[in-house]
Amino acid sequence: MAWTPTITSATPTSWKPLGAFSLLPHTPELQFLAEAVDFATQQPGSRPSIIAGSVVAAARGQFGDIHVSARTQGSLLLINSLMAMYWGFRVDGLARRCLYLDQIKNTRSRGEVTQAIQRFRSTIKPRPWIDLRF
Repeated sequence: MAWTPTITSATPTSWKPLGAFSLLPHTPELQFLAEAVDFATQQPGSRPSIIAGSVVAAARGQFGDIHVSARTQGSLLLINSLMAMYWGFRVDGLARRCLYLDQIKNTRSRGEVTQAIQRFRSTIKPRPWIDLRF
């Protein structure tokens, strides 16, 4: 049986599912996701999702350089607990904080978006890169 959120007629119309939640070990939600990822991975000709497999690994408490797919062999992975979190937000609020929104709003392809962002970045001084230590 699939899990679905409960929304009733008593739920206020202004209610928006914002915030964050975590996939936790031994919950039906993680079990359903893991089964879906396993099913998709086992299909002939499939290309296992690195992201989906990593999310399931993180939710199961498998952190660090964990490889759930042959596609990642030979690379360094940093699976961490934040990968098991899902974040909800209002896209209009996010868009208002995008400093290059005007430059990308009329683009039509990924290449045009990339070029617009590169042009924008050439006009600012980005914060210095900081290595995250695990």
